[in-house]
Amino acid sequence: LTPPEVNKAVQHERAMKRWLSTRGYQEAITYSFIDPALSTAFSEQAPKLVLLNPISSEMAAMRESLLPGLLNTLRHHQRKTRVPAAFFELGRCFEGDTAEQATQKKALGLVATGARLTASWGLPTPALSHDFFSFKAEAEALCQAMGIDVRVLQFVPGTHPAFHPGESADLQVAGKTVGAVGAIHPRLQSLLELEGAVYALEFVDIEALPDPRPVHFQAFSRFPTVMRDLALLVPMHITGQQVETTIASVIKSPWIFQQTIFDVYQGKGIALADHKSLGIKLTLQHPDRTLTDDEVNVLIEDILQKLNKTYSIHLR
Repeated sequence: LTPPEVNKAVQHERAMKRWLSTRGYQEAITYSFIDPALSTAFSEQAPKLVLLNPISSEMAAMRESLLPGLLNTLRHHQRKTRVPAAFFELGRCFEGDTAEQATQKKALGLVATGARLTASWGLPTPALSHDFFSFKAEAEALCQAMGIDVRVLQFVPGTHPAFHPGESADLQVAGKTVGAVGAIHPRLQSLLELEGAVYALEFVDIEALPDPRPVHFQAFSRFPTVMRDLALLVPMHITGQQVETTIASVIKSPWIFQQTIFDVYQGKGIALADHKSLGIKLTLQHPDRTLTDDEVNVLIEDILQKLNKTYSIHLR
């Protein structure tokens, strides 16, 4: 028999669901119709796609986001039990001014509340809870699991009305917004009577994400690593991601490198006004030989020059 053609989109979605299940999320399947008042509360705009003959007044508008349905599911869960919950949904959302102009997009949504780890004597309480950074990590880990280069995913200050303005970020790829992540706005938490901090992540169009990269084997280097710490004076409006992207642009192949932000400080002791101190650890390695101090020093100097030229960043 001739084997059927492989549908890569279906394989991709199944892989997403398997991965999310292994992370502790349960799949939810909610209605594509929602309450117009709830839709307005999430987007701060009246829904444009309203049904002429709805099943009920609470199912009169086509959903523009997966979050209302997921948060309703979370509300029902909290009414039944106090157990921490995490749900995901992969489904279609709708947009357009009229039914004739309506388009569908395949979206992915995640919501969670309560502890993300089981309580243990060996873990401090803050480590058990969801927060903005744990959900930011979920977005990056999901992209990595799907073979998408996480460096193309940019986090910018959040503008989505359904999220907390001081604890959220918009997700962008090549300057285009593809989703949002963060804490649900207190206004919506009060409206839905949700208990505890609730965090959410939504990719509004998974088909707009970059294609997965082909997987290639890369041998481990047998040569020693070189570590350098940089303490940088960075303007307040410059993000850590912008700094990391600039550093990565200077380090050329075939050097192997890793960079980690290990410290952020602002306040007393900072020499320049409206600046913060950013500590970055660089780990450098070459696949074929041992790096020399002179080579590393030249690279560090090139990095500092590029940072200064691009963002007026100085060595502290």
